Amino acid sequence: VTLEGGYFSDLCSCGLYLAGETVQIFASETDENGKSFSHWTDGSVAVNSSASFAYTVPAENVTLTAVYGEPEKPASVGLEFDSNGDGTACLVGMGTCTDADVVIPSKTPDGDTVTEIENSAFNGEDIVSITIPSSVTSIGRKAFQGCSSLTDVYYGGTQDQWDDIEIKSNNDPLVNATLHVKVETVVVTFQDWNGAVLKKQTINKCEDATPPANPARDGYTFSGWSGSYTNVAADVTVIAQYVAVYAGPTIAIDKETAAAGETVSVGLRMINNPGIAAATFKIQFDDSVLTLNNVSFNNQFGGDFDEVGSVNTPVSISWSSMGNITANDVFLTLTFNVKSGAIAGNKADISVLYNAGDFCNLNEEDVNFTTVSGSVTVK
Repeated sequence: VTLEGGYFSDLCSCGLYLAGETVQIFASETDENGKSFSHWTDGSVAVNSSASFAYTVPAENVTLTAVYGEPEKPASVGLEFDSNGDGTACLVGMGTCTDADVVIPSKTPDGDTVTEIENSAFNGEDIVSITIPSSVTSIGRKAFQGCSSLTDVYYGGTQDQWDDIEIKSNNDPLVNATLHVKVETVVVTFQDWNGAVLKKQTINKCEDATPPANPARDGYTFSGWSGSYTNVAADVTVIAQYVAVYAGPTIAIDKETAAAGETVSVGLRMINNPGIAAATFKIQFDDSVLTLNNVSFNNQFGGDFDEVGSVNTPVSISWSSMGNITANDVFLTLTFNVKSGAIAGNKADISVLYNAGDFCNLNEEDVNFTTVSGSVTVK
């Protein structure tokens, strides 16, 4: 059972239960925008009208979504419209309507779609609020001139749609009133390596999601998420990434994400270090996406580290006395700039290259390493 906008008793939003089991589900009585809880839905029908309730688990996977919002306001009666003869209409005035809180319907009583508010339609009217449907694309000159009591405008579309409306001159009371628009939301799905959903979070468009606790996988170390969950503009699935824990000596490079123009640090980890006395190897990276700024060794491990050559790929690295590096520790950090022209979705691979004899132990014996490549994905 996955909850969008709610949680179980253990504060998680996703859980595995037996069919027929009863679980307690919770949601806030109001959302972050102050809207009241309306109901839970499974995507097809309303499940329960209480924010918190006991839910009987069905025999199949299900996602329950908490729905918030006020009921749709009834349209004002008596407003005057003129048909354009093409299925659309223009609102021309108050007509016989006496409402202080005017609600313009999306369709006239004759079935025409309301797309315009005529010049001077509400000029001088004593109205406190106006509800405008998203079907309206044009508001004429002086339509709200003299509406000194107008404090709130409720628009049925998004901020982007409102910005696209042609609002003609002399409509200061409308423009200066408090605007309420539809809040756009997106869903961020955090998914494990096997497709299991770890968390689903519904957030406002262009805000940040919060990832779940780092997942665990037998035989692997969690290394990050495959995509970005910050400033999210559309529904996205973010997948857990892992580095295999090998039985033998391994160098694994982390996987990171960054936007074009950003700086990003990528760690190299040594797993099952057999006690390396000296090493020389190369780091190869995709320089069509990345520019290497710096290579730094984790000084807590001691030894003598030296970056050899330039920062152009492949970069030569050498050091001695690496025996203190313990399992999964980042011993080397690469700092890159993502090039300003990098395209979102591109992945720049980073890998380790070495030849036989490049790693030796304290007995001056050759040691072979398994290498696991990393990457920087442009978000």
